[in-house]
Amino acid sequence: MSKRISPSSDTLAAVGIHLLVSLYVLASPVLLMGPSDSITLTEYLQRIVSPLFMCVIFYTNFFIFVPRLFLQKRHWQFFVLNVALLLLIAWMQNLYFDFLCNYWLNHGDEERRAFARHMLRRHEETGAVALFFKRYAHTMLSHLIVVVIALSARISLQWNKAEKARQQAEIGLREAELQNLRNQINPHFLLNTLNNIYSLTAFDTDKAQEAILKLSRLLRYVLYKDQAPRVELQKEIDFLVNYVDLMRMRLTGNTEVLLSVDCPDAANIEVAPLIFISLVENAFKHGVSPAEPSFIHISMAAGDNGRITFSCTNSNHPKAKADDKSPQGIGLQQVSRRLEHNYHGAYLWNYGTNDDATVYTSTIEIETAQH
Repeated sequence: MSKRISPSSDTLAAVGIHLLVSLYVLASPVLLMGPSDSITLTEYLQRIVSPLFMCVIFYTNFFIFVPRLFLQKRHWQFFVLNVALLLLIAWMQNLYFDFLCNYWLNHGDEERRAFARHMLRRHEETGAVALFFKRYAHTMLSHLIVVVIALSARISLQWNKAEKARQQAEIGLREAELQNLRNQINPHFLLNTLNNIYSLTAFDTDKAQEAILKLSRLLRYVLYKDQAPRVELQKEIDFLVNYVDLMRMRLTGNTEVLLSVDCPDAANIEVAPLIFISLVENAFKHGVSPAEPSFIHISMAAGDNGRITFSCTNSNHPKAKADDKSPQGIGLQQVSRRLEHNYHGAYLWNYGTNDDATVYTSTIEIETAQH
């Protein structure tokens, strides 16, 4: 099955501009007349020749000389061929002018016959070559201006095309990078969660089965909602609640986990999916100690203006490198890059430990109304 290709709006606009210019050139002899003037077909043809020659110079350069020579760094050929073109046009104009003089001698009124006799006499006195350059020096200068206009127009067109191609490439690269980030997040999240379920199977099989059910809900969200550029904030909250419930199953009594949500308009606010989960993962990874009292406090608030404030504070128990088997820094790298891609200039992220490095806090503020 063949695919029908429709012309772009830019192409249609360019065709329209060229048509308007052509119509103006063809109508110029009439448009430049006074309100009481009249024009015969012969006079119209006399007046249209010069604008038509200018169109020939413009479009020859615009469609042939500039793209095939100048833009291909063949500047000398571009220069030589334009000189040849201008001389050819001037020569053709000279032939046409001589034809008009002879026509006026035989068919013109007395004024034009006198003008024709004067021009033919000058031709004999001055010489054909000298009269040619004297007559068409100013005309060739105006034709040279037409070449410059065609060159500028074509370079501008090429620049616009290159800029649009660059923007499209940036968009494609951005989308590919975002997809790559998503593909990295999914296995990172799954690996951590499976490790937690594996720990549960050692001492509580019932909790392990419940955890598997919760994990299936989480994976459904990760696999399907993560592919959308935006999701309802309420769905993201439900995902975080399920994840925190899943993590609670493997914790002992010496770890306090609090989750606070104040988002009355969450169903009407959209957010990029899975931006906050890496911070929560990081809290459960570094905020829980089997031997010391620990805490994880998570809060999310959203106002009517679309501003989301997410905060995660936890006790800081960093693992030794020898004991840490998870990918280093992947989660936080994803947070930074996804925030920059999705909310460039519309977010604020502060994170770090307190003075004695016992408490780690990460806070993100996002202005969703700007994106």
